[in-house]
Amino acid sequence: MPSPVDLAELSELLGSWWYHYDEAHVDELATRLAPDVHYVCRSDSGASPFEEMVRADTRGRQDTMTWLVDHRRNSPYPLRHFGGNVFRVGAESGSGAFGSYLFVTKIVCSLPVNVSTGMVWGTVSRGPDGPWFTSMETVLDTRDSVPLAKTKVRRP
Repeated sequence: MPSPVDLAELSELLGSWWYHYDEAHVDELATRLAPDVHYVCRSDSGASPFEEMVRADTRGRQDTMTWLVDHRRNSPYPLRHFGGNVFRVGAESGSGAFGSYLFVTKIVCSLPVNVSTGMVWGTVSRGPDGPWFTSMETVLDTRDSVPLAKTKVRRP
């Protein structure tokens, strides 16, 4: 029985994913997706001014890669995605679920500018050459921040 994907493997997978995405290394990205991957991208409000550009709900490596390649071609370069605070949500034999913050920048007038923040949730399993994503959901922050007490977010 395969061992669960550990946090170091998960962090490596996520870090390499964002690097290869930013640099448009299409072949490298494809090797990190399970054949039946489910990929979702959206804003938290579902009604951002750029919703059409970020919205995706794909199934399968080919459909996911088609969307990712088109999305990346229409995004700025350089673009830098940083997946921080990576944590496991659960682990089973040969797989696991995770969450991570997302911070994205681009360069304007020679200075880094924040493009977006958000959360990434997903599942990973062991592929033939190491862990790969079996699902990934990126939810970009677009709503204005308000005091936590005025939200319906689960609180400690």
